[in-house]
Order: sequence, then structure tokens, then C-alpha cells
Amino acid sequence: MEDETAAPAAKIRIKTNPYIPHEVVTEILLRLPVTSLLRFRCVSKAWHTTISNDPSFQCTHLRRHRTDDPCLLIAPRIHAIGKNFNGSLTGLYQWEEDHAYGTATALLYPMPVPPFPEFLEAHDLVHCDGLVLVGTRSAAWVLNPVMRRVVELPWGRLGGSTSFSYLEAFGLGRDPRSDAYKVVRFFMPPRVEVLTIGSSERCWHETVSQPPWFHVKRRPAAICFKGSLIWTVDQKNRNGQLGFLRFRLDEETFSLILPPPCWSWDDHEASTLSELREVLCLTTSVGLMNRSLDMWICTDLDLPQWEKCYNILSDWTQPLHPVAMLGNGVLVCRSSGNYLHRCTFQPGKGVTVNHTICMNDLRYDNLDEDTLVEYPSRTATYFDAIPYVPSFVLI
Repeated sequence: MEDETAAPAAKIRIKTNPYIPHEVVTEILLRLPVTSLLRFRCVSKAWHTTISNDPSFQCTHLRRHRTDDPCLLIAPRIHAIGKNFNGSLTGLYQWEEDHAYGTATALLYPMPVPPFPEFLEAHDLVHCDGLVLVGTRSAAWVLNPVMRRVVELPWGRLGGSTSFSYLEAFGLGRDPRSDAYKVVRFFMPPRVEVLTIGSSERCWHETVSQPPWFHVKRRPAAICFKGSLIWTVDQKNRNGQLGFLRFRLDEETFSLILPPPCWSWDDHEASTLSELREVLCLTTSVGLMNRSLDMWICTDLDLPQWEKCYNILSDWTQPLHPVAMLGNGVLVCRSSGNYLHRCTFQPGKGVTVNHTICMNDLRYDNLDEDTLVEYPSRTATYFDAIPYVPSFVLI
């Protein structure tokens, strides 16, 4: 007979996971950076679908993170390939703001090395919303480095019939009316072709509006700002109007943005146009031994007015060219000789150059192949350095 005094059987508890509505999960995911989301795609099919295949999620994520603190993409330009250097060791390397200066810079995306005849004709990298345009003498690619996706662009009618020496400049930007990304090529004599990324036709078309007879600078590259591409007019136009050529991506029309008042050709040649924290900035070196920078800003392209905001003092004797505004008021500039300068930016006060480093002295790490390489001056004579915020923009 069973013991009537025995304790009753313990109740079996079934542990269930709490239900989290999909809207809440989506809101949490939208707050995370791209690099984290790429890993979290493996959590479940639902997360993978939301992150990888939901255009609404990707657009919202881009809108929220467009003004995140950028990192830098550094691309060595190889002019002579020795036995220890090959195409697999070149590409886009990611340098974070808090990156230790003595450690290696990680390879984010490998890309082919153009043959030696093309090196001198290679264009600077162009970027917009996490996309990067790479243009060489005979080919061009648009890629999303963090997504490891790349599209080789057709060369087009003008590119096929015109010598590359007449291809003066590239541009890449987002059309605010259609939300499509467009690649623009500026030829001389002045003719402009446009290709819309992702369009079914996948071909170039020449603009109906003819550009003015201006040479534009190939370096620095075009600035994408508020739905327009902006090039600096070249000194070859000394008998004409100096300023900045604007190309509206929605209407595909041209106009000239005048420089600040009392602007000279010497100011123009020493100037750098850049986009810093969604503000169009124009800087030029002034004073004895270029130890001062005048910084002007413009916020409205339809009624452009330049406002002189800062006079920045520096102990560096070479002209500094702003590249990116990082977190905590850190301004990264570059100068001749492949130098990067990490500066403490204090409006109204002098700029303190905290670190100066030559990009030839950095070590570059290919994590996929577990290789470490250096690019001394005899191998790489120029480095691209551009701001970069990862995105899910599809190409």
C-alpha cells in the first residue's frame, strides 16, 4: 500500500520564451549598427528577412544612421608591384577614430590593382550613403564594402569613343526625388553622362542640359550635398568665372555657385570643399607658412551664402585639408606626403594636432587571408582617405 504521508508529486513547469512583438524587435534592430546586424542575420529566418530583404527597414536604418560618427576608408594606390605585393593585398582598409596608431588597419574590401599605365589616371574615391565609386582609366565600379557587393559599370557611349584623358571627373549621389543613386561622368569638351544604379536599362544617358564650358578638378572628388554634386572649377578657367559647379541629381541641370566675397584665384587653388556633418564647408590656407585655415560654411544651395565661421590656427607648416568630422569634435585632415592629422576641433580657438601619421607607415591587415602588409613610399605614392558610414544600400 502506498504511503499516504508521501509528499505530492511536484508539478512540472514548462518554461516558455516570452513573446516579443515583431514591431518591438524591429525597433531594437534599427538602433544597431550595420556591422552588428550582419551578424544577427543568423539568429532566425525572421531576423534575416527583416535585415536583408525589407526595403522599408533598410531605408529607415539609413535615415537614422546617416549622421553616425564615420570611420575612414584608406586605399593605397600602387604604382609598382613587387614580388611581395599583389592584387589580393590592396583594397579598402577601415580605420576607426579610436584606432591605435601603432596597430594594423583592417581590410574591409579587396579590389583589383589597375595596371601601371592607369595609375596616374586613377580618380579619387567617391562616396555616398555607404556606397563607394572606384574609377580607373578603363573601368569603374560601385561597391558596398561592408555588404561585399560590387557592380561593374558599362563604359557607355562617350567613354567608348572618347579618350580617357578627356574624362575629367566622376560623381556619385542620391536623387532626392526618386531615392535612386546616380553615377555621373564629366567629359571635356563639356558633356555629361548619367547612369542610374539598379535601373532595368543599365545604360548611360547624356544630359539634356548642357554643362557650361568649365574644366573641373579631378581632385578633390565631387562632393554630394543635399541632392547635388559639386565640383571645384579648375584653374584652367582663369579667364572665366571661378566658383563651384553644381549638378542637381533630380533635374539633371547645372548652375554655378559663387565663392565667398573677395575670393581670389590663389584662395581658390588652396581651397578644399568638403561635407562635414551635413554642412558644406570650404577651407583655404592663409597666413604665413599656411599656418591658418579660414573655414566658410554654406547650408542652402538654392540661395548660396557663404558664412565665415572659424579661423583655425595650426602648428603644421603644410596646408591642411579637412577629410571628416569624427566623434567628440575630432577633425581629421590630410596634407601632402600622405599624412593624416587627428586634430581637436575647438570652434573659435586653435586646432591642436594630437597625432600625425604617414599612411605609408601603417600596417594593413587582411583578416580573411591572415596576411599583414606594408605599403612603403617606393610602392604606394598616394592614398585615398574618405569618410565612411556603413549602410544596407543595395546595388
